[in-house]
Parts: sequence; C-alpha cells; structure tokens
Amino acid sequence: MRAAGKLIDPATAAMTWHWAQVLDPYGVLNDLPEEADCVGWAYFVRAPNSDVWVNTHDLPEATCREFWRLLV
Repeated sequence: MRAAGKLIDPATAAMTWHWAQVLDPYGVLNDLPEEADCVGWAYFVRAPNSDVWVNTHDLPEATCREFWRLLV
C-alpha cells in the first residue's frame, strides 16, 4: 500500500472513512489478540480511476500533510 500511496495526488484523491481496527485498518489480520482490539475511524484515499484504497497512515508524510491541508 505504501507504493500505491506514493502515486496519489492529494489534489485529485477521493476520500472515504469507516470504522476499523486501529492495528489492522485493511482487515487482513485474523489473529489479533483481544488486548489489541481497538476500533477507530480509518481514513482511506485513492487516485482517480483506481480501485486501491490506501490508509492515510500509509501515505508519504508530505502527501498526507497536503491531503489534510486541502481537506480542511
């Protein structure tokens, strides 16, 4: 996802959010211990015409910062 995140332009990105496990925002781990159960908002962005949603934590720092600046 980090490689895909490098290709996202914050000015044209689509954004969505949903509740997700903080330690597993993509929902791919099925063996999180009970003490790691923590749900929060997970924000995802994607490039236009892409099916790959990238969690904002996987974006390059400068891209993430610019995305949030444009959103506010």
